[in-house]
Amino acid sequence: MKTYYDILELNRNATPDQVKTAFRKLAQIHHPDKNAGSPRSEFIFRSLHEAYSVLSEEAKRKQYDNYLENSRIQTASPPKPGAAKSEETMVETLCSRLNFIFWEIEDIFTPGKNKADLDIRKYSGASIRKWLLRILIFADRWVLTPSGYGDYFFQARLIESRHSYETLTKDFNPFHHNPYMSFNGYFYKIRLRLDKFINGIRLSDLQQKLPGSELTLTDCIYETLNMSYHYLGAIHMIMGGKSETIPEYPHKPGFSDRENPIMLN
Repeated sequence: MKTYYDILELNRNATPDQVKTAFRKLAQIHHPDKNAGSPRSEFIFRSLHEAYSVLSEEAKRKQYDNYLENSRIQTASPPKPGAAKSEETMVETLCSRLNFIFWEIEDIFTPGKNKADLDIRKYSGASIRKWLLRILIFADRWVLTPSGYGDYFFQARLIESRHSYETLTKDFNPFHHNPYMSFNGYFYKIRLRLDKFINGIRLSDLQQKLPGSELTLTDCIYETLNMSYHYLGAIHMIMGGKSETIPEYPHKPGFSDRENPIMLN
């Protein structure tokens, strides 16, 4: 998996000044204004900016490092500086990170993979499975649904979608909640839709703004990834006996029902 350190062509022990210098150097090369506003440059610049926004802030970098240090997914070696990046490869790289997130979630809840208590013990007010559910619902709402890969179970039955999503979080029972019979059932339904999303998405789709919003699909994917890194890093630390808490992830402006209700109606 290509990390934020790889994107900025840095080692994991890079100092804050080195992070800033690397970002400025690469941003200068790939800034859209210097590349006739090409979609390719815009996408690369967006990736650079996202990597910098995480690695330049101490708290965010700490949570991201927690994820990398405890992740079961092997990270790839950084590419050679200046290596060519086709549009198809760039999109595949971004989407592959979503795949890694889902593999990790599946690894956590699959019987026999670990001995952690996923349902009874609470960490910062919720069970591990409920924290995982938060990631799934966010990906469903902000990536799959706006890109045309939503769950039409609700729409076909004239069920108001915002209420139906809430049934997954209120009075949560991991073994029985509607319209799915289990957490596993919900996960695998989303997994199928994610596969369709990855196979069908194009760079032009990622750069489109969402209805009623200034957010692009790229913004939504990165917010999903960063939220996932935050929570999965904390969960892995709990499972490894290194922590007992899961800090709340601070979402960027725009990613809430109150701020953007048109997205969820």
